[in-house]
Amino acid sequence: MKIATFRFQTLRLFFLLFFFWFFASVQNSQAQYNKYELRAGLILNFVKYTLFPAEAFSGTNDRIKIGILGDDPFGGTIERVLIGRPVQGRHWRIVRGKKAKEVWNCHVVFICQSEKNNIKEILEYLGQYPTITIGDQIPNFCQYGGIINFIDGKYNFEINSNAAKSVKLILDARLLNMARNIIGDTTKP
Repeated sequence: MKIATFRFQTLRLFFLLFFFWFFASVQNSQAQYNKYELRAGLILNFVKYTLFPAEAFSGTNDRIKIGILGDDPFGGTIERVLIGRPVQGRHWRIVRGKKAKEVWNCHVVFICQSEKNNIKEILEYLGQYPTITIGDQIPNFCQYGGIINFIDGKYNFEINSNAAKSVKLILDARLLNMARNIIGDTTKP
């Protein structure tokens, strides 16, 4: 009986120490990532949980193209996070541009704060293509037809599901569940 009690207490102590070590390591690992490293990781998940129409890709070896429109806040961060981490069997290609027509054939376009004054025109132009448009805390982004907008902090975002449907993108329920706010109809297309 004493041996069983001793084993239980030892096991309990081990479990508690492991729990506190794990909790401390998770907190430390989250603290080491900056806002744009976290956003690059979220972009990877946005693509992971989005079904593109067949016409979005010209072939099975086509890469997922991500465009960064405006004054790039990522620097080399986006390459470090995305390159070498294929999604849906496809690798990444990063394109940077100052005008919407420079990123028109991208599957994802991250629209930087520097473009907030031209957002209506940009979204109207990109709204012709099966493109996940992502705003960098741009006021009224989703109301103007953008699909995903980071709204505050490091990882909170809102989604316009109607804008996604209008360009034939299907957003997985897991992605919708991660959003802080959803604009539009969340039923299947």
